[in-house]
Amino acid sequence: MKDIDQLLTDLDKVPDDPADKPKKKRVNGCRKGKCAERDICHEFEEMFPGDIFRRVPMSGAFMGGFNFNKNMHINEEAKKTLTGDIITPTWFKFSIESKAYDDTPQFHKILKGEDKDLDKWIKQASDDASKVDKKMLIIFRITSKRTGFVCIKKQDFIDFCDKRNNIFPENTLVYKSQYLIIEKESFMNYFKLYKKVNDWFYDGNII
Repeated sequence: MKDIDQLLTDLDKVPDDPADKPKKKRVNGCRKGKCAERDICHEFEEMFPGDIFRRVPMSGAFMGGFNFNKNMHINEEAKKTLTGDIITPTWFKFSIESKAYDDTPQFHKILKGEDKDLDKWIKQASDDASKVDKKMLIIFRITSKRTGFVCIKKQDFIDFCDKRNNIFPENTLVYKSQYLIIEKESFMNYFKLYKKVNDWFYDGNII
């Protein structure tokens, strides 16, 4: 059985796109998605120096959906690392889904509690995260607005704030009473405090 370092080395050789070239419009969409994923990796690596965050080849398809059962032979550490769109350190307790679209989701639909795209993302992120005992984290960019947002379970973020005695942010949207929509910049400012001694989210000890 390959260890995690060898697996990551092998994954670097996997092409991002299938052999048959997609239509031009789809390529543009793929480029947006890859760019968003790379930006997320860069931001997290700046936030946590020394830790590695990388794109999962094939935009998270390696362990996503039905592919999880196809790749059950790999070890548990690799499963947890490769689930979602971003390869994360083993201490990272979230499975990250990255999305980038021109005008999706739409906030008037979120306010009404009926955005089908967001519902689909939440189901995908929740299903993948539950398979490896992680928490879902959706980071999405509305490219036409040049703005990023985060969707996280409301209770998870409340626990995150309570553990650190943080004041809960004012500018948030609650979706279907269970999920929180937060501006990405604001969320990242909170998330800088992720790694901490006796952290509820982090099992290690940091000196």
